[in-house]
Amino acid sequence: MEPTPARLRAGGLLDLPSELGGKIIERIDGVDVVHFAATSKDAEKTCRDTLLLHGSVPLLLSSRLPQPQDDLDWEYDVQQSNGAFGLHDISNGMSHRCLAVDDWIGGKDDWLVEMNTINGVLNISLFQPFTAERRPLPPTQNITDAEDRWRPMSRMLVEIEDTFYHLLRVVLCHTPDEEGGFFAVAIFDDGHLAFASQGSYVWTLLKPPKGVLYAYMDVLLMDRQIIVAVDRYGGLSRWNIEAPHVIANKMAGPIDVGDNNINPRAGFYLAQRNGRLVIVCVHGWDTDAYDGSRVTLNHQCNFIWEDRVEAKIYDPELDIWLTEEFIFESGESLFLGLNYAFFFKVPPTFEKIRGDHIYLADFNNDSTIGIDIKTGASHLIEFPVVDFNVRQPIWFRPTTDCNAMQFAKLRHISA
Repeated sequence: MEPTPARLRAGGLLDLPSELGGKIIERIDGVDVVHFAATSKDAEKTCRDTLLLHGSVPLLLSSRLPQPQDDLDWEYDVQQSNGAFGLHDISNGMSHRCLAVDDWIGGKDDWLVEMNTINGVLNISLFQPFTAERRPLPPTQNITDAEDRWRPMSRMLVEIEDTFYHLLRVVLCHTPDEEGGFFAVAIFDDGHLAFASQGSYVWTLLKPPKGVLYAYMDVLLMDRQIIVAVDRYGGLSRWNIEAPHVIANKMAGPIDVGDNNINPRAGFYLAQRNGRLVIVCVHGWDTDAYDGSRVTLNHQCNFIWEDRVEAKIYDPELDIWLTEEFIFESGESLFLGLNYAFFFKVPPTFEKIRGDHIYLADFNNDSTIGIDIKTGASHLIEFPVVDFNVRQPIWFRPTTDCNAMQFAKLRHISA
């Protein structure tokens, strides 16, 4: 039977050692936490002293929505859900059910890129769940090319040169908390990108290389000036944001995957290490089709089986690509997916993840997989899932600690 505030008080929770009392608070309903904290100053102090989430430790967010029906129009009807999502603590294996977050299409650290549709128009904003701070990104109607021609955008579609393209995701390269403010890059199908930054009122289109007819798989920003994107063949394109009208500088990547149009296939991700470019290639098999039921679509989430992974880092002084041993520190892992890639040194006490791994949050639609960078062995991270992940799972990394009272504001309900 789940504790209630009355039972907690009657049971003498405040008489228990603080560590034991904190362990109990970790596992009760968020509403009960608030009620219990209101019973006395000592109870409130216990809740404020109980840390539920630790800053810089990765969390996993996943959907908690029912299986969509066959006739579901996912670009609209998914907005009618209650916004529930799952928050999974990989340090102790606990899962929580939280509410009131729109559909995410990207994120970095403790900021999510959210989207919703109002009157048929797509709106994109940045949201910090723990503070409830929301910052709108430039209106999605305001997508321009270098000649400042306006491009309307709705239902996750953008019109570019009289053709509509799907918005696949928004890569948040810098958060509002970082120096210089936010910087975001929108990825569309058929090779189109657009960026927006702090203080801008429009999205600016980047000129794609000629003949590009496929979506880029990942994007990052280097030195707050150079946008780098990787395509499905492992090729790299670079733009200077000071000259977005200039066609991208295209170059071959360090990993050759051939035409990549038949299985086995490859999925690519980008990261940075001490200012150097890192490219990760996951080899495996995919479903060769989007099923149309996901809010966010990209090629990586279609992988149903992983074969091996490669990672390389570019050394600009030597002008060569180096292998994994030059990327990872001992016990460190790399976290990839809809989030902006980050490294994290994994303590040996963590229950769900291990050091020396690459973790993919967008594997096989609703699974999270870890791949050992030394042996190639893989393991799935299993969390309770209710039926179907409409939203693609994403890594989320708070920058500050969160106590029981703060977490209760997310309307936390034990899963």
